[in-house]
Amino acid sequence: DPPPPWHKMYPQRALTLPEGWRLPISEQDLRQNNSFDFRAMTESRFRRVLSHYYANISLVDKQVGRILATLSSRSLTNNLIVYTADHGDYMGQHGLILKGGQLYDSVLRVPLVIAGLARQGRGQVDPTPVELADLMPTFLEAATIRIPKRVEGKSLVGLLCHRGSGRRAAFAEGPHGAVVVRTAGNKLVESPDQEFRALYDLNKDPHEFRNLYGTRRAERVQAQLTELLQKRYKRGGKQ
Repeated sequence: DPPPPWHKMYPQRALTLPEGWRLPISEQDLRQNNSFDFRAMTESRFRRVLSHYYANISLVDKQVGRILATLSSRSLTNNLIVYTADHGDYMGQHGLILKGGQLYDSVLRVPLVIAGLARQGRGQVDPTPVELADLMPTFLEAATIRIPKRVEGKSLVGLLCHRGSGRRAAFAEGPHGAVVVRTAGNKLVESPDQEFRALYDLNKDPHEFRNLYGTRRAERVQAQLTELLQKRYKRGGKQ
């Protein structure tokens, strides 16, 4: 629970519940989610959980602000500042809570805020897919240190300074041998151990409610993303 006064920052009755929070949980999601099945949770209790979750985020944000204010007050302005996370939480999406499950964007698509490299890009949001593995080469290039050839990540310096392109797609891995490839508009999930595959049109279905895998309308996109997955994991020595 967040400490006072944060615990009252978000009135429970005023919160908007996530779209699909009471959708039936698929057996596939239950098999892959080892965190918490909250199907029996009442709405009032869930609102309390959500209220405290938002409050803790605001608490962390406040402390980050203190760090930035300290840097500024001491004239320590020659910095590269990155704010991100290792994973997200469902908080009701798809009838799940915390993390785990079928690798929906609720868990995979984390914040990535970068400041200190390019003034002309301040306040802009770039939809280019990136991976957390891209941060290490970004740090090295920003510090004018040579990036080893075997590094899988791709420096974001060129993208941030508007002098280079980013990735065509980003990849991720999960439990039960699951792998994911995501472009700006589509996403393919393959979990061979669970005999599960999913394809989502993120432009029309941003919450990933409609699985298009195996449908005629998605044949071309499915083939393209499957090829990207095969190239990635053949190159990395993973099957």
